[in-house]
Amino acid sequence: MSRRRNHPERRSTRRPGWDYTSPGAYYVTINVEGRLPCFGRVVDGVMDRSPAGETIARAWELNGERYPEVTLDAFIVMPDHLHGIVIIRRRGGKGLIRVVQSFKSITDRTYTSCAENGWFPRIDGRLWQRSFHDHIVRDATDLDRIRHYIEANPARWEAKRIAAENDLDHAANNRGYPSS
Repeated sequence: MSRRRNHPERRSTRRPGWDYTSPGAYYVTINVEGRLPCFGRVVDGVMDRSPAGETIARAWELNGERYPEVTLDAFIVMPDHLHGIVIIRRRGGKGLIRVVQSFKSITDRTYTSCAENGWFPRIDGRLWQRSFHDHIVRDATDLDRIRHYIEANPARWEAKRIAAENDLDHAANNRGYPSS
C-alpha cells in the first residue's frame, strides 16, 4: 500500500535507471480518463477533430515551443488519446516527463474551462489518465515504424470499430437474435 491510505502502490511505467532528459526520440501515448471520445471521431479512416480536438492539437504544438531543447515530430489526436514523438536534442532541459506533464496540465485546465463555458462536452474529474505510456525510440528504423503507426492510426481505429461491429452482429446471429 502507498502512503495514501487504502490506495495500492502504483508501479512506474518508466524504464528503470533511464534518464528521460537524455537526448533522443521518445514515443508517447496520453489517454483521456475513462477513454471518453472527447476529441472528435474517425470518418472513412480520417480523424475528424472536434473543437476540443483542435484545441488539444494546437496545445501540443505550442507546448513544444516552450522547450528550446525539444522538437515535436509526428503526432495525432485521436478521439480518446494522443500519440506523439518528442525529440530531445540536448541535455540540460526539463526532459520528457516535464514536457508531457506541462501539456497535460495546460490542456486539462483549458478543457475544463471551455466545458464550464459550454464550449466542450463536460467531463467528470480530470481530462487525462494519470501518467502516460512511453517508448524510447531505438534507431531510425524504429522511428520510421512509429511515424507510420501514427499516420495509419485513424484507419486502424476504423478497421477495429468495423470488426467489433461485425463480431457483435455475428454473436447476435449465433444466439438467434436478429442483427441490426
